[in-house]
Formats: sequence, C-alpha cells, structure tokens
Amino acid sequence: MLLSEQERDNLSQDYMRTTSRLHSDLGICLKADIRAAIDALDSYIDGEASSIDASLPATFRNEAGDSEKSLLLQMLTATRYTVGA
Repeated sequence: MLLSEQERDNLSQDYMRTTSRLHSDLGICLKADIRAAIDALDSYIDGEASSIDASLPATFRNEAGDSEKSLLLQMLTATRYTVGA
C-alpha cells in the first residue's frame, strides 16, 4: 500500500532533519528532489511487494507478520548501504 501524501511529506521532513543532523551533504538536492525520490521508492516498493514477500523462505514468510518483515527489510537495506554492498 502506498504511503499517503501526508506520510510522504512527513518522511521527507524527517529525512531532511536527519541528514542535516548528521551533516550529510546532499549536494544540490532540493526538497522537491528528495520528495521525488521518496515517491519513486514508495511506488517501486509497492509494485514489488509481492515479489519481495515471495522471495522469503516459506516458514518466515508464513510465520512473520508485516512488522517483522518490514523490520528485516529496513535492517538489511540500512546495512547494505552502510557497508557499501
């Protein structure tokens, strides 16, 4: 399910606050660029949700709830980007 406009706006604001606090350099990215990236990733994940779920081992897929699956995807993504995988 796609995020609502308000949820996307909130995520955009949270992202900008976090990157600012971490002193990340986003170069010439504007607020609109960040929002466009959020929109694109949200649409992509929504379109691939069934593929992501189908890729999980059957036991985990059937036993884990959406919260557990979401946490695993979040942790995996963060780790991949942190270690440069």
